[in-house]
Amino acid sequence: MSQPSKAVFLSYASQDAESAARICDALRAAGVEVWFDQSELRGGDAWDHHIRHQIRDCALFIPIISEHTQARAEGYFRLEWRLAEERTHLMGRARAFIVPVCVDGTSEKDADVPDSFEAVQWTRLAGGHTPASFCERVAAVLGGAGTPGQASMSSLPVIPIVATPKFYRWIFVALAGALVVLAGSWQAWRLMQPKPRGAAMQASATAAIAAPEKSIAVLPFVDMSEKHDQEYFSDGLSEELIDHLAHSTDLKVIGRTSSFAFKGKNEDMRTIAAKLGVANLLEGSVRKAGVELRITAQLVRASDGVHLWSQSFDRKLADIFKVQEEISDTVAKALNVALGTRSPTTERGTKSIEAYNLVLQGYYFFMRGNTGDNQRSVAMYQRALKLDPQYSVAWAKLARVYAWQGFTGEIPAAEAEAKGRDAVRRALAIDPNCAEAYFARGNILRLMAGDWTGADSDYKMAAMRDPDSDVGYSSKNNIVLHKALITGQ
Repeated sequence: MSQPSKAVFLSYASQDAESAARICDALRAAGVEVWFDQSELRGGDAWDHHIRHQIRDCALFIPIISEHTQARAEGYFRLEWRLAEERTHLMGRARAFIVPVCVDGTSEKDADVPDSFEAVQWTRLAGGHTPASFCERVAAVLGGAGTPGQASMSSLPVIPIVATPKFYRWIFVALAGALVVLAGSWQAWRLMQPKPRGAAMQASATAAIAAPEKSIAVLPFVDMSEKHDQEYFSDGLSEELIDHLAHSTDLKVIGRTSSFAFKGKNEDMRTIAAKLGVANLLEGSVRKAGVELRITAQLVRASDGVHLWSQSFDRKLADIFKVQEEISDTVAKALNVALGTRSPTTERGTKSIEAYNLVLQGYYFFMRGNTGDNQRSVAMYQRALKLDPQYSVAWAKLARVYAWQGFTGEIPAAEAEAKGRDAVRRALAIDPNCAEAYFARGNILRLMAGDWTGADSDYKMAAMRDPDSDVGYSSKNNIVLHKALITGQ
């Protein structure tokens, strides 16, 4: 988007693409910039990098609600909805951001939507047919998006509802007389007000109670280093702990994408646990100075905030692998679950702490998704491979960056594909069971060649070799996504 601060993000289920297109066309005709993905959903890296940034930067988020979203308990649109809701936690209460649009007769009362969608007035655009008045209201909000106080929902007229003839007949009767008009206006204003905090807390408590006892989310560890320049390391530690714990068949472990959505958020532990659907949280901090490490970790029971375990580790950088295993083992004992034995394919693949450290940095920059960061990521992986040319995971991660660079046009597609395939070939030559390499090749086939069938084969190989890792989880998600694209469900 050329001006993210004045743009609208449309979020919809694939079955509502036609309705979404009508809304998009009407807004664009009125001079409103709209981010509207009409290509096939790509998932995986593409979703993490592109969609996440668009939701972070857009001025208005319009979720399209329908019987189709009601029928789908899972879907990428629900990830978009969660990210949008998370962003509202950083905004003032008067800021207009989420503008729910319902394209059919779905009831607000029974809608399966985040709380923030219910706290504001809905607009009904039957089948996506969009009147000029709606576009004018959106333009008015965007016009004040950069000016404090001008974009308040309560200061704008209620956006009119477009519905069926039957609905209009009801409106005609209901609004007869000035008294009913005033009552309707008051009701619209009331619906736009945020829900009472007590109701939200009660909902969080109910969700926490329903969470499985043996469930956990590892929140991103905080970088407490003097220069605050070790975030890549604290993120890497968190991801390794997720991977360790995920190898327990007795424990439900939340994946990286969901747990990292709360990075830097100052939210109550019970609220976070309720949103993630877990009973326990693992949090901590890292202080790194040269080769000296101080890692603090604590396991918290979300229902009452009781610390089940906490400990500080003063170690050398060379001991980081042992510390990761010690924390994971201790958490498993505290929750009375058994950790599965990690197969050779899940090992880090290097004995060089320096190379491992460089790979952590490379992945950190890659996940930030900016052009300069992707180039820095490539440089970090290449430096790691100079230290250890037999580091299969580093080759595989390098291939993932090349695939993304080619997909976004950062480097020529042919060059990206050639470099990516060569890196995968090297990774598999070193370790034929490297799950990360199969995942990377799947991305190359999907993003570079549009070969979903070939990509599926590689994703299945990755999921089979390391099903409990983030790569295995993403592989399984991409397989499901491909099936949904074929079946339309």
